[in-house]
Amino acid sequence: MKSLFCILTLSAIGIAAVHAQEESRQPFFGVEAAMEITIPDRSHGIYQAASGFKAGGFYNMPLKNSNFFFEPGVQAFYNTLGLNNIIPDNGTDGMYSGSVRNFGIRIPLYLGYSFDLPGRLNLSVATGPQLNINLITRRYLDPNFVALAPPAVNLFSDGKGWKRVEALWGLKLKLTFAECYSVGIDGGVGISPLASYGNRDNKIKIRRASVAISLGYNFR
Repeated sequence: MKSLFCILTLSAIGIAAVHAQEESRQPFFGVEAAMEITIPDRSHGIYQAASGFKAGGFYNMPLKNSNFFFEPGVQAFYNTLGLNNIIPDNGTDGMYSGSVRNFGIRIPLYLGYSFDLPGRLNLSVATGPQLNINLITRRYLDPNFVALAPPAVNLFSDGKGWKRVEALWGLKLKLTFAECYSVGIDGGVGISPLASYGNRDNKIKIRRASVAISLGYNFR
């Protein structure tokens, strides 16, 4: 709840500050697509980093009389995590490898600063919270041709401990050229757990970290 309160507070501050923009800096809408690596932190070696992608849009709103801006957005993401040496829930003999496949909606709320460079270039840096709404998270196991693959498992089911909602803190660096085209790198570090399970003496809280390289287009 504290993470959600911080996100809503930052959003309200950003919207309230967007007023009477400089004539040279007008708000604009943009779209981005990115390849993303998800890194499971504190998973005790159960999960491994794996690739995915995300795509979505944002609205850049310059703040009054400055190079600062507020940039809310919305993205659809598909992330995966690797699995090794897993015993299926159905009691099947043997150790399995596999993956976790996670699909959801991400809402970043960034405050940033923009630097004008020679040659119609612009460099911006931004930071702020990200809210992940996890819609589908399933585990798929591969018996490596030793036996039949067990059915996929919904990780939101009882006892699995995976969260529908999580919060991250993000950082973004973006270079814009010819006013419309951009390339960037961004990442996030988990504030709240992606999954939490185990007893009090052996509690596991997995947090998501991510890094992505993106291409974008600004409608301006």
